[in-house]
Amino acid sequence: MAIKVYVQGNYFKAEDTVSGKLYEYPMRVVRISRCSATSDSYSFYHDNLRIEPLVDIPWTDIIDFNDNPFTSQVDFDLWKDVNTGSEVSGENQINYRVNTYADLATVATSPIEGELAFVKTATGVPLINRRSSGLYIYTGGNWTNERNEIRDLLQLSADELDVLELEVQSNDTDILNLQNSLSTEVTNRQSVDNALDVRITALENEPEVLYSSLPVLN
Repeated sequence: MAIKVYVQGNYFKAEDTVSGKLYEYPMRVVRISRCSATSDSYSFYHDNLRIEPLVDIPWTDIIDFNDNPFTSQVDFDLWKDVNTGSEVSGENQINYRVNTYADLATVATSPIEGELAFVKTATGVPLINRRSSGLYIYTGGNWTNERNEIRDLLQLSADELDVLELEVQSNDTDILNLQNSLSTEVTNRQSVDNALDVRITALENEPEVLYSSLPVLN
């Protein structure tokens, strides 16, 4: 099986060249990430949901729009970072973004060993059921945020892990700012639409007002 990947306009498209099945999504909600830090296979995601069956695809089975294979894994990494919404360049990319740890159960319904999640809000009571915010990694059937274990599994130094967390937090802030900007624009458009509706209604009623003001002729 070969997966053809390309971008048309603002849309990312992936085509199964055997079945002819086409998957397409806005390019900035698509992420492609390695199945683990040292893997040569990738899984595809949109809006934090894994795209089935685009899971565990070796980079050697991925081709470009012209049916040409990528020359190396680094070449494919560069392509996906430029053409999708993959937040963190390089090997370690965030597979899931959730508000609280509990949300992982509904968002990451079938996580893969080595996948990363970013939890935005801490919950629970310290020393009892505390779930901190920050990075989590799926390993051994569980999500853990134990920093030494994350460092070992990702083969990162303490400084590199700090940089990774800062990049994720920065991108999360950018996303929130964009959402707020879009929300403001929608509100402004609704205000304009409401004003137009009022004006149109007034214009439609003007003939009735004019007619009712005319004198009655006997």
